[in-house]
Amino acid sequence: MLEEHASERVGGGGTIRVVPFAIDELALGNAKERNLTGVFGPFPPDLELSEGFRIGGIISHQFFRPYAVTFDFTGMRLFLRRKG
Repeated sequence: MLEEHASERVGGGGTIRVVPFAIDELALGNAKERNLTGVFGPFPPDLELSEGFRIGGIISHQFFRPYAVTFDFTGMRLFLRRKG
């Protein structure tokens, strides 16, 4: 973790402390990205088990940026196509 880059933010639940950390590699199916930055701490602790399964993290825009993303809500599928 990059404690020297920790910061405090204010959200709907009040003030939170976030700490960035380096992600060497992250894969979602065949989509694989390297050298990303994650952030620890921005979600309330009760989110982790609130949906009936453990949420260990959320993949966001930094990962998806090089892809065209299609959500198939009928088939409950996610399609990624690398742009360019």
